Amino acid sequence: MNRLLITLLCVLICAALSACTFEPAGQVKAPNNDNNTTSGDVSDANLTNDAQADTTSGTGDDVSHEDGAASDVASTSDVPTDNDTGIDASIDVQAEVDVAPQIEECEGVAVDLNSDAKHCGACSNACDQGFGLCQGGTCACSAGLEVCSVANRCHDTARDANHCGSCGNSCGPGAHCKESQCICRPGLTLCNGVCVDTERNPAHCSGCGTSCGTGRCDAGECKAGSNCGFGKYECSQGGATACLSSFSDLDHSLYCAPRIGAACGAQCEGDEVCRQDGLISALQCRSVRPGRDCTACPCADCGEDRCLDSPDGLDGIYCL
Repeated sequence: MNRLLITLLCVLICAALSACTFEPAGQVKAPNNDNNTTSGDVSDANLTNDAQADTTSGTGDDVSHEDGAASDVASTSDVPTDNDTGIDASIDVQAEVDVAPQIEECEGVAVDLNSDAKHCGACSNACDQGFGLCQGGTCACSAGLEVCSVANRCHDTARDANHCGSCGNSCGPGAHCKESQCICRPGLTLCNGVCVDTERNPAHCSGCGTSCGTGRCDAGECKAGSNCGFGKYECSQGGATACLSSFSDLDHSLYCAPRIGAACGAQCEGDEVCRQDGLISALQCRSVRPGRDCTACPCADCGEDRCLDSPDGLDGIYCL
């Protein structure tokens, strides 16, 4: 009996002991329900899972580095959607589309017709070499100048007698362009829309409408006869006589190269001055243009042309 009880007790103790497994240092392995294997230490597993979570979610957040700086990685939440473009709807983006490059081959070279000053809008359509620029395929000019010709030349509409104040507005004989307006040159008077010299014109002697009849106008005074006296030119004007100084009036803009006893010479237009072509050439009305971006002679804009400082009462630098 005693032997039977001892044997039964041993069996019960062994059965109880087989349900547990002992590990050193008090660590307990928990069963792994997925593959029936034993996982590592519970605390190590938690650290591993946390690191994996950081790796997965870190693409959307700034990641701190050892120096404290944050990485500049954009997250998908930062990428604008169709309804969140980040662009103000009130801004007109058409202008940017209009100035998009228009590449074309001109003279064997690929150029942008929207910005190339030598091929603006079309091949070989060159803008003004010194003062022009190409904007959106159209020639324009630097500040104060305006394109006023088929050659795309930039004109100073404040002083250009052919484009005074606006393109194509020209000034007549004896006038010039000053501050974008056609006015008579110094010493001349506007009578009935025409610039005249009241010191010499027998139809407007001393003032507009004062006629000397068949006599002469000498220094703003009507006198009888046609003989102006020593040192003066007599020339015919409107059936009467104008008296000109033989020294100072030969290059007069309204009496250019007069002939004694004959016609009183040519009337120079608004863009002309009475000048010689050379030292021994005759006086004639010759075209001038404003020297752009010049305040004194020599003027780079004149190139090989003569540079004149305020000729015939014109203000500023002109190229002859």
